[in-house]
Amino acid sequence: MPTEEYMLEAFENAIRQNTTDLRRYNIDGEDIGFAQSKSYWVNLGHPEAEWTKYGLPQIGIHKIGGYTEGDDTWDSRWEGVMMRVDIFASGRGQRTRLAGDIKRGFFNRVSRFSLVGSGIKVDKVLSDDDSVEDDMLAQDVQTRQITFSVYFNTSGA
Repeated sequence: MPTEEYMLEAFENAIRQNTTDLRRYNIDGEDIGFAQSKSYWVNLGHPEAEWTKYGLPQIGIHKIGGYTEGDDTWDSRWEGVMMRVDIFASGRGQRTRLAGDIKRGFFNRVSRFSLVGSGIKVDKVLSDDDSVEDDMLAQDVQTRQITFSVYFNTSGA
């Protein structure tokens, strides 16, 4: 029976497993190596502070609300949360590629059935917004915020 902590770990793990390693480029467009998909996560602090340590791209995961929807039955209780994923990328191509990897990780058939079998259902995308944050760093910083509706089974089989 999943707890909210278990659901958050599974959500993050699904993103980690489905994002590809990306090449990083400096402001002049020169290749500065790979950013491994396990090493560029925003965990604590403001993203600007994390950029100075780790560079781009980065992905932040935030729980932004919770609710119980529907009636409890004798064998199950589903609770819902809204999860926001912030993508900070160097350029439009990188931002689009990361967003596609994340969505495919939740909505392709195999990944979706695997999560549902674990008691977690990524229901739908509530919002998907792009922006350009040139004032934060002296490079083409592209951000994207994707908000998902997620349900997890808190009781029953």
